[in-house]
Amino acid sequence: MVTELKIEELSVEQKIGQLIVARHCMAEEDREIVLEMIKKRAVGGVQTGFESDYKEFMDEVKRTADYPLLICADMETGYPGGEMKIPFPMGIASSGVPHNAYDLGRVVAIEAKKDGANCIWGPVADIAMEGALCKIARCFSDDPETVSDYVIEMIKGLQAEGMIVTLKHFPGGSDILCDTHLMTEASSFNEKELLEKDIIPYIRAMKEADLSGIMTSHILFPEIDDKYIASLSKKVIDIIRKQGFDGLIVTDSLAMMAIANNYGDEAALGLAISAGNDMVLPNFRVGYKQTYEYLMNAYKQGIITDERLDEAVRHVLEAQKKTMKKPSHNEIPDDLKKTVEDSNKNSIIAILKEGYDVKLSEESKKLFVLLCENSYPEIDGTSPEFDSKAYFLKNKVEMIKESLLKNFPGSNAIIISEFPHQHEMRKVCEETIKYDEIVFYIFCRASSYLGSDGITERVKNLIHANANKTAAIVHIGNPYEIKNFKNIKRIITASYGSNTEEWIIKALKGEFEPTGKLPVLL
Repeated sequence: MVTELKIEELSVEQKIGQLIVARHCMAEEDREIVLEMIKKRAVGGVQTGFESDYKEFMDEVKRTADYPLLICADMETGYPGGEMKIPFPMGIASSGVPHNAYDLGRVVAIEAKKDGANCIWGPVADIAMEGALCKIARCFSDDPETVSDYVIEMIKGLQAEGMIVTLKHFPGGSDILCDTHLMTEASSFNEKELLEKDIIPYIRAMKEADLSGIMTSHILFPEIDDKYIASLSKKVIDIIRKQGFDGLIVTDSLAMMAIANNYGDEAALGLAISAGNDMVLPNFRVGYKQTYEYLMNAYKQGIITDERLDEAVRHVLEAQKKTMKKPSHNEIPDDLKKTVEDSNKNSIIAILKEGYDVKLSEESKKLFVLLCENSYPEIDGTSPEFDSKAYFLKNKVEMIKESLLKNFPGSNAIIISEFPHQHEMRKVCEETIKYDEIVFYIFCRASSYLGSDGITERVKNLIHANANKTAAIVHIGNPYEIKNFKNIKRIITASYGSNTEEWIIKALKGEFEPTGKLPVLL
């Protein structure tokens, strides 16, 4: 039986454990330690994983916990362990219907709760900015009020089904273009400027959606605190507390280089809690036992005071209690399944030159050129920190290719890498001689550590070299990249991460008219 914990019944040792989200417990020894600490009620949360062997560990975590332990995951395009895939936020906002985000939030929560997960790292409240890395497709819009409209609806949907949210990445910093997985960068914004732009979604979510949680970023705001990045800065975190927020605050991953290269694991953990975070997402390279010892040392040294410890644990326990709310359904009802399908369909946008419609000519001989993700066979395994969702792996693109050939008889299709070899480039150029029209099916991926969020220069040059024959570009991902192809007759664009292939092909055949609108200004 699961019962809520009472702060007055917890020892200091248990309270310290409640500050930690155990992450990526891949070593057997670490798993045993986490399970033992859960039995002692000395773990606040666990990051769920979806690898086959990790699922067994998570099942044991759920069986072991007799209190509402937070089970956390990123769920920006749906619950990774579920069946429903929703668009990235940019795609959701393309519909122009904020209430869709409410229904999609419910879908994510129902699937997650069925599997025992109850805390989402998100939604993303960042304001889109052209050139920003690891971010654009994950934002709803470049307008703070539009972002707020969608964030609020999604939070309401998630929380209605008993999920804790951690709206991210506070306090914003929309003038930052770097990826903090790779490095630290300083925002020019002061507190007043943040409140007038980037923090608007947080303030509105507090007032209109009873916001349950926030995740702090690793950006430096020297106009507010020239010593510590936001996640380690009491001055920055106090901004939202002064606005009346009394919910859970958790750090973004302390494995990012903005932290690891500048502070060190032990110092960062103590500073994070001292600054006002209630929970930490430790460096996944550091085991639970070491993380716990570092935090206990910070307490013994007075870096974490008793008052701060109790305040943090109170927020953690209140969040845990909220997850005890039962979801409205054990399975996704048909009306919500339809919302998912409609959201994917409505995320598709057609940008047409005057005098053209979305339908391709039926008479012309067509060559489809499709991108797939590069293969790096020399890499032995991947880090669990990296995004495992790769929508344009070769086998997936092969399926799109076969569908295109089936729907456009007499056409041909070539698959090339997103960083194509010169032989791939030459092959495309040689094949174009045989065809009347070319359709490029391209993508750019927003993910951590890539250091890029755009179409590669090689692919851009390949398209420009064949612009006179290019009948259409299908572009999945960062919408700002469309600006590279202003002379193309038809551009069909959609959010990275959504199931849109079927509808895109229907649009090219003239069987479906895309209705989506870009939620950013180009």
